Amino acid sequence: MELFLRIYRLIQNDIQSATAFSWPTFILLSVFSCYMSLLATGFTQELIAFFGWIFFILGVNWGTTENAIKIGDIYLSPWITGALVSLFIFGQPTGEFSSEALVFWPPISAVIAAVPLSFGSPEGKTKFKMPKSDIRQKLVILFGTQFLFSCWFQFYFVIQNWLNQYPTMLLDDFTRSAFVVRVGDRDEKELPRGALMLNLMAPQLEQALEDKPWSQVERWLLREERPARIEAIAQEVKQVVAPLEEDSLWQLTSDISSSDSGYILELQAVWNGPRSQANPYVISKPCEINQVLVQPDAAIDPVDAQLSPPPEAIGEVECGAVTGWGIGDDRES
Repeated sequence: MELFLRIYRLIQNDIQSATAFSWPTFILLSVFSCYMSLLATGFTQELIAFFGWIFFILGVNWGTTENAIKIGDIYLSPWITGALVSLFIFGQPTGEFSSEALVFWPPISAVIAAVPLSFGSPEGKTKFKMPKSDIRQKLVILFGTQFLFSCWFQFYFVIQNWLNQYPTMLLDDFTRSAFVVRVGDRDEKELPRGALMLNLMAPQLEQALEDKPWSQVERWLLREERPARIEAIAQEVKQVVAPLEEDSLWQLTSDISSSDSGYILELQAVWNGPRSQANPYVISKPCEINQVLVQPDAAIDPVDAQLSPPPEAIGEVECGAVTGWGIGDDRES
């Protein structure tokens, strides 16, 4: 806070006593250009705003260099100017923050800091000069550290983009990772994306088999077309949820076994994406498909009622909770 108050006092005092060729004059020109750009439209507005940015960057660089704003022995002028240049080049027209602006900020600042060391002469002429050996060593350290910061910023945005497109990776174990550290405990209510897909597949399965004749249910379950039908349901579910790049890494399959009164169809979601273990992660959702006998409606005619048909066998579907990787057995679906 004290640093900002100092900057404000410097700007206030210097603007009040500004001369024709001074950094406060450039700041005033940038403010005037900003005001005039609001009155213009089209290309004229963009041109005036462009020069407004140039005046502002030159004024800030001049002012922060002349007044030697620093923290300890580190002068902040190149990094303040570099931040403005980066925002000017990579800033969004809507005013939103751009990741490129942060990634290119350290290298741009390093170039600005290196310019005074590589140009100039005792006669006051501006020309390139070979820095001395001790200055070259400082330049190597300067550019090396700034490119390192830039790489770390870019690495952060890459990891963040991965986690946005592959949220299932957040459920994995990062204890052996050299780059990613989990901050805080994982939310136990968070489900893998495969579990969401299985939960959406269950109503589709019930719609296909519930209250259908048992012969039709068995043909649906036991014939060779079942994998294709499960795949069709899976594709419908993937179109319902918001698309992510990790969807292609989920393999939705099924397995069937017999039970006392019918069958158990186990819907499975296999995660084939990046993981900390060699074996794929599997999530399952069991669905019991039982044979139920129902009596057809009695005929209205009492004579026909005495000749009522035998009970009819139909299918009844009941799906349980998802279980498996990253999910407790007591978790509700």
